[in-house]
Amino acid sequence: MEENDAQREILFFATPASIMKDYNDLFEELNLTPIVADVSSLSFYRLFYELTEAGEDQHFLFVEWDLSSLNLCIFHRDKPVFMRHISQKFTYDDWTMEHEGGITHLHCNNDEKVEKEINEQLQEVERVMNFYKYTFNKGEDEITNIILAGDHPKLQYIRNSLDEIDGTVKSLDEMDLGIHYHYILPLSLCLKEVVK
Repeated sequence: MEENDAQREILFFATPASIMKDYNDLFEELNLTPIVADVSSLSFYRLFYELTEAGEDQHFLFVEWDLSSLNLCIFHRDKPVFMRHISQKFTYDDWTMEHEGGITHLHCNNDEKVEKEINEQLQEVERVMNFYKYTFNKGEDEITNIILAGDHPKLQYIRNSLDEIDGTVKSLDEMDLGIHYHYILPLSLCLKEVVK
Protein backbone atom coordinates (compact mmCIF):
# COMPACT_ATOMS: atom_id res chain seq x y z
CA MET A 1 0.00 0.00 0.00
CA GLU A 2 1.36 3.43 -0.97
CA GLU A 3 1.84 5.91 1.88
CA ASN A 4 -0.77 8.18 0.26
CA ASP A 5 -3.26 5.28 0.26
CA ALA A 6 -2.95 4.69 4.03
CA GLN A 7 -6.20 4.85 5.93
CA ARG A 8 -6.81 7.73 8.32
CA GLU A 9 -9.26 8.12 11.16
CA ILE A 10 -11.29 11.32 11.01
CA LEU A 11 -13.25 12.74 13.90
CA PHE A 12 -16.13 14.76 12.47
CA PHE A 13 -18.19 17.36 14.34
CA ALA A 14 -21.32 19.06 13.08
CA THR A 15 -23.23 22.06 14.38
CA PRO A 16 -26.29 23.88 13.04
CA ALA A 17 -25.37 26.29 10.23
CA SER A 18 -27.34 29.09 11.93
CA ILE A 19 -24.99 29.03 14.94
CA MET A 20 -21.87 29.15 12.76
CA LYS A 21 -23.42 31.95 10.69
CA ASP A 22 -24.09 34.01 13.84
CA TYR A 23 -20.44 33.66 14.87
CA ASN A 24 -19.20 34.40 11.36
CA ASP A 25 -21.38 37.53 11.15
CA LEU A 26 -20.03 38.75 14.49
CA PHE A 27 -16.42 38.21 13.37
CA GLU A 28 -17.05 40.05 10.10
CA GLU A 29 -18.65 42.91 12.02
CA LEU A 30 -15.46 43.17 14.08
CA ASN A 31 -13.25 42.89 10.94
CA LEU A 32 -11.85 39.55 12.11
CA THR A 33 -11.20 36.56 9.89
CA PRO A 34 -11.78 33.21 11.61
CA ILE A 35 -9.29 30.54 10.60
CA VAL A 36 -10.59 27.59 12.56
CA ALA A 37 -13.26 26.65 15.10
CA ASP A 38 -12.74 24.30 18.01
CA VAL A 39 -14.80 22.47 20.59
CA SER A 40 -13.86 23.66 24.09
CA SER A 41 -14.01 20.12 25.52
CA LEU A 42 -11.35 19.03 23.02
CA SER A 43 -9.17 21.96 24.03
CA PHE A 44 -9.49 21.10 27.72
CA TYR A 45 -8.68 17.46 26.96
CA ARG A 46 -5.53 18.46 25.03
CA LEU A 47 -4.31 20.40 28.06
CA PHE A 48 -5.23 17.57 30.42
CA TYR A 49 -3.44 15.10 28.13
CA GLU A 50 -0.29 17.26 28.21
CA LEU A 51 -0.33 17.38 32.02
CA THR A 52 -1.24 13.78 32.90
CA GLU A 53 -1.17 10.23 31.65
CA ALA A 54 -4.57 8.84 30.70
CA GLY A 55 -4.84 5.07 30.95
CA GLU A 56 -6.59 2.95 28.31
CA ASP A 57 -9.15 1.76 30.85
CA GLN A 58 -10.16 5.22 32.09
CA HIS A 59 -13.40 6.96 31.18
CA PHE A 60 -13.21 10.73 31.73
CA LEU A 61 -16.20 13.00 32.12
CA PHE A 62 -15.18 16.59 31.39
CA VAL A 63 -17.56 19.04 33.03
CA GLU A 64 -17.13 22.58 31.72
CA TRP A 65 -19.33 24.86 33.83
CA ASP A 66 -19.74 28.51 32.91
CA LEU A 67 -22.42 31.08 33.69
CA SER A 68 -24.27 30.58 30.42
CA SER A 69 -23.70 26.89 29.70
CA LEU A 70 -22.75 23.47 30.97
CA ASN A 71 -20.82 21.22 28.59
CA LEU A 72 -20.41 17.53 29.32
CA CYS A 73 -18.02 15.43 27.27
CA ILE A 74 -16.92 11.85 27.91
CA PHE A 75 -13.53 10.72 26.64
CA HIS A 76 -12.29 7.15 26.39
CA ARG A 77 -8.98 6.16 24.78
CA ASP A 78 -8.32 9.81 23.86
CA LYS A 79 -11.55 10.17 21.86
CA PRO A 80 -14.78 11.97 22.70
CA VAL A 81 -17.55 9.37 22.79
CA PHE A 82 -20.43 11.47 24.14
CA MET A 83 -21.17 15.21 24.26
CA ARG A 84 -24.01 17.22 25.75
CA HIS A 85 -24.51 21.00 25.82
CA ILE A 86 -26.95 22.50 28.32
CA SER A 87 -27.84 26.19 28.30
CA GLN A 88 -28.11 27.81 31.69
CA LYS A 89 -30.33 30.59 32.96
CA PHE A 90 -28.27 33.70 33.63
CA THR A 91 -29.79 36.72 35.32
CA TYR A 92 -27.64 39.82 35.83
CA ASP A 93 -29.56 40.63 39.03
CA ASP A 94 -28.07 37.52 40.66
CA TRP A 95 -24.51 38.86 40.34
CA THR A 96 -22.36 41.85 41.29
CA MET A 97 -19.31 42.54 39.11
CA GLU A 98 -15.99 43.65 40.57
CA HIS A 99 -12.70 44.33 38.76
CA GLU A 100 -9.48 43.53 40.57
CA GLY A 101 -5.95 43.06 39.23
CA GLY A 102 -7.10 42.86 35.59
CA ILE A 103 -9.61 40.11 36.41
CA THR A 104 -13.38 40.47 36.62
CA HIS A 105 -14.93 38.72 39.60
CA LEU A 106 -18.64 38.01 39.95
CA HIS A 107 -20.15 37.76 43.42
CA CYS A 108 -23.47 36.04 43.93
CA ASN A 109 -26.34 38.16 45.25
CA ASN A 110 -28.72 35.23 45.64
CA ASP A 111 -26.89 32.10 46.84
CA GLU A 112 -30.06 30.12 47.47
CA LYS A 113 -31.46 30.65 43.96
CA VAL A 114 -28.17 30.06 42.13
CA GLU A 115 -27.31 26.96 44.17
CA LYS A 116 -30.79 25.55 43.52
CA GLU A 117 -30.19 25.97 39.77
CA ILE A 118 -26.76 24.33 40.10
CA ASN A 119 -28.30 21.39 41.97
CA GLU A 120 -30.85 20.92 39.17
CA GLN A 121 -28.00 20.78 36.63
CA LEU A 122 -26.08 18.34 38.86
CA GLN A 123 -29.01 15.95 38.49
CA GLU A 124 -28.46 16.13 34.73
CA VAL A 125 -24.77 15.29 35.24
CA GLU A 126 -25.84 12.21 37.22
CA ARG A 127 -28.31 11.23 34.46
CA VAL A 128 -25.53 11.45 31.86
CA MET A 129 -23.25 9.29 34.03
CA ASN A 130 -26.00 6.70 34.46
CA PHE A 131 -26.83 6.76 30.73
CA TYR A 132 -23.17 6.21 29.91
CA LYS A 133 -22.88 3.28 32.33
CA TYR A 134 -26.18 1.48 31.83
CA THR A 135 -27.32 2.35 28.30
CA PHE A 136 -24.16 3.24 26.41
CA ASN A 137 -21.99 0.51 28.00
CA LYS A 138 -24.65 -1.96 29.19
CA GLY A 139 -23.33 -1.76 32.77
CA GLU A 140 -19.81 -2.89 31.83
CA ASP A 141 -17.98 0.45 32.03
CA GLU A 142 -18.54 3.68 33.92
CA ILE A 143 -16.99 7.09 34.46
CA THR A 144 -13.70 6.65 36.31
CA ASN A 145 -12.70 10.32 36.59
CA ILE A 146 -14.54 13.64 36.52
CA ILE A 147 -12.52 16.64 35.35
CA LEU A 148 -14.03 20.02 36.22
CA ALA A 149 -13.23 23.22 34.33
CA GLY A 150 -14.92 26.51 33.61
CA ASP A 151 -15.24 29.98 35.01
CA HIS A 152 -18.47 29.80 37.00
CA PRO A 153 -18.05 31.97 40.13
CA LYS A 154 -19.45 29.11 42.27
CA LEU A 155 -17.02 26.54 40.88
CA GLN A 156 -15.93 25.49 44.39
CA TYR A 157 -19.55 24.83 45.37
CA ILE A 158 -19.94 22.81 42.16
CA ARG A 159 -16.73 20.91 42.94
CA ASN A 160 -17.91 20.04 46.46
CA SER A 161 -21.31 18.94 45.12
CA LEU A 162 -19.71 16.77 42.41
CA ASP A 163 -17.50 15.20 45.09
CA GLU A 164 -20.67 14.04 46.86
CA ILE A 165 -21.86 12.36 43.65
CA ASP A 166 -18.50 10.82 42.80
CA GLY A 167 -15.25 11.15 44.71
CA THR A 168 -13.03 11.10 41.62
CA VAL A 169 -13.31 14.83 40.81
CA LYS A 170 -10.24 16.75 39.75
CA SER A 171 -10.24 20.35 38.71
CA LEU A 172 -8.02 21.77 35.96
CA ASP A 173 -7.44 24.88 38.08
CA GLU A 174 -5.84 22.65 40.76
CA MET A 175 -3.11 21.51 38.37
CA ASP A 176 -0.81 24.39 39.34
CA LEU A 177 -0.55 26.00 35.91
CA GLY A 178 0.47 29.31 37.42
CA ILE A 179 -2.43 31.18 35.84
CA HIS A 180 -5.90 32.23 36.95
CA TYR A 181 -8.56 29.64 36.07
CA HIS A 182 -10.27 32.18 33.78
CA TYR A 183 -7.35 31.71 31.38
CA ILE A 184 -7.25 27.90 31.25
CA LEU A 185 -9.45 27.68 28.13
CA PRO A 186 -7.35 30.18 26.11
CA LEU A 187 -4.21 28.32 27.24
CA SER A 188 -5.68 25.00 26.14
CA LEU A 189 -6.62 26.51 22.77
CA CYS A 190 -2.93 27.30 22.23
CA LEU A 191 -2.27 23.55 22.00
CA LYS A 192 -4.42 23.22 18.87
CA GLU A 193 -2.40 22.81 15.70
CA VAL A 194 -3.78 25.08 13.00
CA VAL A 195 -2.84 24.36 9.41
CA LYS A 196 -3.52 27.08 6.85
